[in-house]
Amino acid sequence: MSSSPFELFRRNLKPLMVFLTLLALFSFVVLPSIAMYQQRSAGMAGSDTRLASYDGGEYDANKVGYFTRAHYMTAQFLSQLAEVTIGRGGSPKVSNFQYNEQTKQIVNLGINSQPSDQASVRTMMFAAEAKKSGLDLDDTAIRSWLTAYTDGRLSDAEINGVLKQATRNQMGQFQLYEQLRTQLLAEAFQRQAMSGLAIEGRPIVTPAQQWDLFLRLNRRATIDAFAVNVADFVSETSDKPS
Repeated sequence: MSSSPFELFRRNLKPLMVFLTLLALFSFVVLPSIAMYQQRSAGMAGSDTRLASYDGGEYDANKVGYFTRAHYMTAQFLSQLAEVTIGRGGSPKVSNFQYNEQTKQIVNLGINSQPSDQASVRTMMFAAEAKKSGLDLDDTAIRSWLTAYTDGRLSDAEINGVLKQATRNQMGQFQLYEQLRTQLLAEAFQRQAMSGLAIEGRPIVTPAQQWDLFLRLNRRATIDAFAVNVADFVSETSDKPS
């Protein structure tokens, strides 16, 4: 005698639930990682032009481009997460977050909300320096930051749901945590570096020194360079130093 479909479902409920749980885990964690890996691999097939270097390392176009894309998706996620939090009567409780009550607009996400290759290089460099100075953030710290960002109004599952929707399933939790870790470490390093410029709100360096420090961080130069054959000019040079 054939069994009812409902009876078959009840008998196999436990293995079916295990299968569905694994399927959900695969779709949320594994697939986004594969997607971002494929994007990164596709980029690596192109140029590996070095964009910047300093005494602690160097950054090529592929690495910087990958970081910039992840930064953009993180900003999209945080913007949507803040809107959901505010819609539920909460307010992100993290440093630097700003919201204009009159215009109902987010002024500052809490991290840099302007992704660019220049910002990516600076962020990665500052984060690396932060780690050298002994600063670091584990996953528990990142999770606590997200809890503060949602003002406790969203569960971990709901936060993951917003991430999946905001990034169209192109970023997983691992990539998000790595991006937030780097952004927050960079900000911590900047605060630490600037802490010696003032005491109780009063500057301890002159305006000229502050301007010089600002230029060291932000000044950029553009040049036109041309390749020349040095041998063509050897005869015009002198062996006596000028």
